[in-house]
Amino acid sequence: MQEYDENNDGVYIISGKVEFDTLDNILYNFENNTKTTMLRTSARCLSILIKKRNEVVLQNELLEYIWGENHVNISHNTFYQCIFHLRNALTDAGIDNGLVKTIPRRGIMLDESCVSEIVRGKIAVDDETDSYIPQPASSAPWNNIFNSYFLYVFLFLITLASIFFIGCFISRKNSGSGYFFDYVAQPSLSGNCKVFFDRDVKSYTRHRKYMKDNYKSLCQDGNELYVTAFLNTKNISVLSCHRPSVSEKRMRCTSIYYPEYF
Repeated sequence: MQEYDENNDGVYIISGKVEFDTLDNILYNFENNTKTTMLRTSARCLSILIKKRNEVVLQNELLEYIWGENHVNISHNTFYQCIFHLRNALTDAGIDNGLVKTIPRRGIMLDESCVSEIVRGKIAVDDETDSYIPQPASSAPWNNIFNSYFLYVFLFLITLASIFFIGCFISRKNSGSGYFFDYVAQPSLSGNCKVFFDRDVKSYTRHRKYMKDNYKSLCQDGNELYVTAFLNTKNISVLSCHRPSVSEKRMRCTSIYYPEYF
């Protein structure tokens, strides 16, 4: 049986699946890649039980090891809470709750057969031959899923933003990003030419009357007519252009102005 040395901190394997490092107070289950953080007092309790495994550790000895010189001021209720939190931490880590045994009127003990000590990546079980312990994977599956989820969300948002900006660009380009982008096509009036009315009015009555009177003289050779009826005046102007408004080339336009129309 191993001699107890309170300065001999180490790393231990419990029940063949949980790693306990006495320096960081963490139970690491390398079967499901989960970590359980222990209270400092519960971790120190587990540490002495492991180091004196298969021996009954008296309550006073536990109190002195866990709380040091202040142990004389610790109540029984505080001590029992420490044991309670220890058992809960072991259960959360996937260890059978019966690992820590209470010996009535004596103290507490740990089953020696459930604990092995790691020495430089190997198990040391008293005087038995060392055997290698496979080290847990460096990255937890849940961490990978978590990271992948946010990666997909990030890529989705980037794709969505790209589609939005490309759509805005195409829409602006198709609507005419130049001088005539604020004109509305009038398919019913188009024949040999294309007719557009400015959208800054509530009614196209004046536009339509003008085109009815002047359509034959203006619409020719596949040109485009941009009709503007100015608000609060009788003025109407027409631009007759011979190039598509979305063309990259210059358009040849002729301006016609009617200062007193309708």
